[in-house]
Amino acid sequence: MNLENIYRNGSVEWSSRYSCAPNMELKMSKKIVPSNYATNFKKLLGIGILDGARVKYISISMERVLDGIFRKGGYLCGCSFCNLSKVRSAYEFEQHAGAKTRHPNNHINLENGKSIYNIIQELKTAPLSILDEVIKDVAGTSINEESFQDWKVTIGFRRKEFKQIMLNLVTIVGEMKNR
Repeated sequence: MNLENIYRNGSVEWSSRYSCAPNMELKMSKKIVPSNYATNFKKLLGIGILDGARVKYISISMERVLDGIFRKGGYLCGCSFCNLSKVRSAYEFEQHAGAKTRHPNNHINLENGKSIYNIIQELKTAPLSILDEVIKDVAGTSINEESFQDWKVTIGFRRKEFKQIMLNLVTIVGEMKNR
């Protein structure tokens, strides 16, 4: 028996197991996000909106600088050995720059000077309703416009699904309170 049928039939099992206390309100987090929300580095790369963007690894002392290009799954490394022919992880890219930290994305920057780490932090705190604007703002001209437009279509569908789910939950909770 599915949840909808149990609810409609007023099952004792449903009411005793899942009912809310009389004055308890359903609290919904504003941090519920679609699965394709770019909240970490791998997701950001996987979306493809930064494919082709030029990056630089800049060490803390600024002694070591290495150019590269974003590609899905990593960076095309611009060291003399790779010569933009091999995709490297952030850690490998950092090693090819001759540096070693625990947080390479703090030192890999887009052309606008923003580090990958800072970009991800801004995206994590951005409201879903303006996420596309925030991405444009933080990534600047580094955006792969075709991938960005594809992503916007996908996130638009996710927003509609999310809103419908939230409306359904509010309706169900309201009906439960009226019982």
